[in-house]
Amino acid sequence: MKLIIVLGYLGSGKTTFMTKYLEEIKNQTNGVIVNDFGDSDVDGVILDEFAPQTVFGGSMFCSCKSDTFVKVATEMAKTPYDNLVVEASGFANPFNLTELIELVNRKAENKLELGGVVTIVDATNVEKILATLKMTRM
Repeated sequence: MKLIIVLGYLGSGKTTFMTKYLEEIKNQTNGVIVNDFGDSDVDGVILDEFAPQTVFGGSMFCSCKSDTFVKVATEMAKTPYDNLVVEASGFANPFNLTELIELVNRKAENKLELGGVVTIVDATNVEKILATLKMTRM
């Protein structure tokens, strides 16, 4: 099962990208994990018509939540999807992604294979964000 990670800050267009991408691959079986911090699942409602999904509250690649992500992804991998599309939060740090995939694959019936990481950038604010952002690899 291909794992597609979609990253980008709040309001950058992740959900719009995902609706268009899921429409493009609608002839395949797709599962979605939506990262949502709010009380109401706006993105989930929008994406609901495209694929079965699980809503994940919190920053899924944060070390404090990664065990929950492994649990959710392992549960999703019980269904033989062609693709598992994950909308991560703007705070996501995907540097430990290979470790998380390995943990899921130890438990999952259908193995994950990293199919791609897509980063959505808000072109009107990218220079401001880059000027204030300190990137580190953990």
